[in-house]
Amino acid sequence: MSITPSSPPGPRSDSIVSAPKFAVTPTGYDDIAALLERMGTGYRYAPIDLQSLGDPARVDPYQVLFINCAEDCKNQDLVRAAAPVLRQYVEGGGTLYASDWAAGYVNMAFPEPEYIQFVIEPTDAQRLDARVEDRGLAEYLKATQVALTFDKNAWVPIGSVGSACTVHLTGTYTCEGDILRPNRPLLASFQCGQGHVIYTTFHNEAHGGGVVTHLTCPKCQHTTTLERAVKGGEPFTCGNCGFTATVEGPEEPERALDAPKLEQQILRFLILKPVTAGLSSASTVTMRKADFLVDQHIPGIVSSGETSERYDCPAAGNKTLRMTLNWTGAARLRLSAYRPSGELHDAQEAEAAPLVIEVPRATTGVWSCTVTGVAVPYPNFPYALDTGLKRGDDAAAPRPAGADAFALTSPVLVTFRDGITTSPTYPIDPAGTPIGRGPDHKIALDDPTVSRKVNAIIRRQGTDFVIEAGAGLANPVELNGKPLREGEAVVLRWWDTLTFGGLSFCIVNEGDGPAGSGS
Repeated sequence: MSITPSSPPGPRSDSIVSAPKFAVTPTGYDDIAALLERMGTGYRYAPIDLQSLGDPARVDPYQVLFINCAEDCKNQDLVRAAAPVLRQYVEGGGTLYASDWAAGYVNMAFPEPEYIQFVIEPTDAQRLDARVEDRGLAEYLKATQVALTFDKNAWVPIGSVGSACTVHLTGTYTCEGDILRPNRPLLASFQCGQGHVIYTTFHNEAHGGGVVTHLTCPKCQHTTTLERAVKGGEPFTCGNCGFTATVEGPEEPERALDAPKLEQQILRFLILKPVTAGLSSASTVTMRKADFLVDQHIPGIVSSGETSERYDCPAAGNKTLRMTLNWTGAARLRLSAYRPSGELHDAQEAEAAPLVIEVPRATTGVWSCTVTGVAVPYPNFPYALDTGLKRGDDAAAPRPAGADAFALTSPVLVTFRDGITTSPTYPIDPAGTPIGRGPDHKIALDDPTVSRKVNAIIRRQGTDFVIEAGAGLANPVELNGKPLREGEAVVLRWWDTLTFGGLSFCIVNEGDGPAGSGS
């Protein structure tokens, strides 16, 4: 019996990209090389073995280093040799991607508590629905949940993440058959120095990045396709005629069959996140210098003549909305902004990044934007789109005359939008009122611009009411248009304005609101 796959292509050479930007370790339970090959000529890569990760001269030439999950990742001598080199590589501006058993490299190179902390426990093979925690990823996927397949036991889970981390996916998994681990991080990233680290608990092989093998029956010539590699000497029974034989080989299998669309998007994200990490950081710096809070980082790709899907950009509080598009290389891109009504507001083109559109005092609602590849050097050209609202733009309601004479005795939060206070109102529990997105908080704000973490806690302290800002927020809580530092506690006054993400509220006594325009 024969195995008849076509051999997979090696690293591509092309006239546009003169040298590989990426280095990839040998295939194991992941095959990042297959994903890069699917992306096209702009994603040329070079193979690098695990021993070479301990040599700065071998890793420094590459923008992104991908470490596939593999048995050899358990070799502690290799991990120890590589750890200081990987630390220096990332701090200098490189991006490191690691999955599952490659966790040892991340753990040893970045042991600080503000990064990712791993646990060792007997995890099970399973399929689960992951929740999308990162607003940019949710917008990229156009979904808030995605099914993930953990196709093997003993995968390495994330125990906790520190203040420097962004969690992209969480999920509830089982270990030892029936022990539940609820709402644990499954995909996370962080910045260290000038570079970035992305870690995923799951393999791309189980989501369309694996292999297929074609077996041809010597009796009836019927071809069977198996979605896995096949070893020499393995028994095989033809599904057509029932003939049984032993597989000869092994031979190189083909790349995997297409996965469902959402799973394909996850696979692309695993490529685009490390590829565009530096672009997003540059956009963030540009946004912050202009005093904007970044609401979402959206990675994307576009080919010449193509236009992306519309990305939603929520605006609230009469603030200035900004969209920043970043890329590298010679390319002409167009950024188009649309009003909540769907009408075109503005469109700008440029041959050099960044490309920026600002909407002063944007009408409250869901704006949107698209990216068009007017002329790009290769298919699936990567870009990073960041959106956000300006700090303090009309964030504070006008304080009525004599407001300081009013003490907070039975406070409520009153919604403040477009210069007036409106319903609904939210009561404050003197014992403590956590505020955030989702049902776990006493004040649960159903808005994608609000973090799922505890944004702040309001409680009585003596005769005053105090707000204490939460930690690890992409968008800090604002008091009267000024951001609060992590853990900062401030006494609240009647008619103070609090802003969480894109939502603003006035704090008044029960019965005082809603209060019309400036009253």
